[in-house]
Amino acid sequence: MTARSRFVPAASLVLKREAIRAQGIMRTNIGTGAAQSRLTAVTGGKGKPLIRSGDLRGAISVLQRGALEAFIGVPRSAGRYNLAVIHEEGRVIVQPITDRMRRFLHARLAAAGPPPNHGEARVLVTKIPARPFVAPAFEEVRSGFRQRFAREFSRALKGDYG
Repeated sequence: MTARSRFVPAASLVLKREAIRAQGIMRTNIGTGAAQSRLTAVTGGKGKPLIRSGDLRGAISVLQRGALEAFIGVPRSAGRYNLAVIHEEGRVIVQPITDRMRRFLHARLAAAGPPPNHGEARVLVTKIPARPFVAPAFEEVRSGFRQRFAREFSRALKGDYG
C-alpha cells in the first residue's frame, strides 16, 4: 500500500469534517448582527434579521469537489444565493412609493407613535446592514486548523505513518 493511497483518504476525511464544522458555524451565525430599524419593527418584522423560514440556513451546503477540495456555503443554484449575498454584504434598495404603500406606512407609523416628518417621500430607501455569517465562520475554522488537522489526520491513519 502506497503512502498516497493511505494519506489522501485520511486527509479527505479530516477536511470533510472541517467543512461540516464550518457549515455548522455558518448556520449558527445567521440571525446575528445589526438590529432592525423602527420601520421594520412597525411593519411587522420578526425579531431575527432576515429569517422567515430557515431556507437560507438549509441552503448552506458542503459539496465535495475532489479528494482534497470542498465548497462550503450557499451554491448559486440553491435559489437562496442572492439572499445570502445580501445578508453577508448588506444592500441599499430604492423603490418608488405607491399611494397604497404610502397609506399603509402612514397608518402603521401613526399607530406606533409620532413619526418623524419627512414630507411627501417619493421613494422608499431600505438599508439592509451587513450581517456576515460566512467570513466569521471561516475565521473561526481557520483558528487552530493546523492543530486540529494534525490531530485528526493522525487519528484517521490510526498511528500507521508507513
